[in-house]
Amino acid sequence: MMRMQMMRKLRCLAWFPCLLAFLLLPGSVHAKEYACDVTIPATVQVSGDRIPSGEVYEVVMEAITKDAPVAENMTQKVLNSGTVSFGQIHYTVPGDYQYKIYQKSGSTDRFTYDKTVYTVTVRVQNDAEGGLTAELWAVKEGTTMKNDAVQFQNHYDAPRNNGGGSSHHHRTEETVTYTTVIQQPPAAIGAPRTGDAQQPLLWGALILLTLSGSMIIVGKMKKYYC
Repeated sequence: MMRMQMMRKLRCLAWFPCLLAFLLLPGSVHAKEYACDVTIPATVQVSGDRIPSGEVYEVVMEAITKDAPVAENMTQKVLNSGTVSFGQIHYTVPGDYQYKIYQKSGSTDRFTYDKTVYTVTVRVQNDAEGGLTAELWAVKEGTTMKNDAVQFQNHYDAPRNNGGGSSHHHRTEETVTYTTVIQQPPAAIGAPRTGDAQQPLLWGALILLTLSGSMIIVGKMKKYYC
């Protein structure tokens, strides 16, 4: 009688790891979220000698496609130089979505501002796992070539130091802080984030541990039975 009760308990315990794995693996019984998130980077670089510090550049993104999802902040500011990102932009419907990205022209003396306008296309499609995925590319206005980055190249034309001028002018030049510009490659338009938050390696390890626990319990059941 006691042995039969022990067998029943062990059978119940054998099912427990499987039930735990089932509860901890929602991705195994639910389809991938029907959505994807996209981030669109834009890089501002500056060339020239003795570039004054503190120049702020404004990069603007505007939706061309009607009712296209947009980023929370559609105007980004860059201090001296660097990369900004528009996103996360959340998509729930397949289709082509187009945006215009450009740089506002400033008014600081001796700066030449890149007036390039990019058209960025985000193509959202169904994927093989029941979710959405996207591919991105940028095209400069007036061209047809696809670019993998949005980049603005500004220039500063430093004044010539001819040794002349008044002492007042000389003192003014001495108080100017200059920017050390390190030219870095522009950030490429990367792959989007899908709505699937599963971590396959983690879940695989959990399943193996669950099966191992079940096998140990089954082994004990056989021992008691024999």
